[in-house]
Amino acid sequence: MSQLFINPVELLELSATPVAELDGAKLRSARQRLRHRLQLEDNGSIAYHGQQLDLSAVEMACADLDQPDRLQAWHRLAGMASARGRH
Repeated sequence: MSQLFINPVELLELSATPVAELDGAKLRSARQRLRHRLQLEDNGSIAYHGQQLDLSAVEMACADLDQPDRLQAWHRLAGMASARGRH
């Protein structure tokens, strides 16, 4: 099985939010929403591009967002992916 590429900005549904507005409070809130969503699922996981992600996978993917330069890079990639999907 190939390794899954997980974009944490996309996973947290923050692609449409301008990167300048993504402060610690917004990131914590988005993470909390995702944790609640995971808890509501019967199997404790969510579907992401055909794969099932559990809390551990989500937390590992989101760990990069604590670094501003990585947050910006992930946001840029999420924007590029969504722009390709519109065409």
